Amino acid sequence: MKKWKTQKQYLKQSYKCPQCDSENISASETEFIDGGEVIQNVDCLECGAKWRDIYKLKEYEERL
Repeated sequence: MKKWKTQKQYLKQSYKCPQCDSENISASETEFIDGGEVIQNVDCLECGAKWRDIYKLKEYEERL
């Protein structure tokens, strides 16, 4: 089995599997967690790897 990419490597190409580099991935709906973070479960449809992407609120802007 291939070694997982580092966090830095994955963040440069987060549309690819961090294990096999496939773009054939599937993501679930996001879940809000406390502290302005959102989690999304992701699965690779090629190698079967499973991971979670974690998003943190960066800023907001007024909608007009």
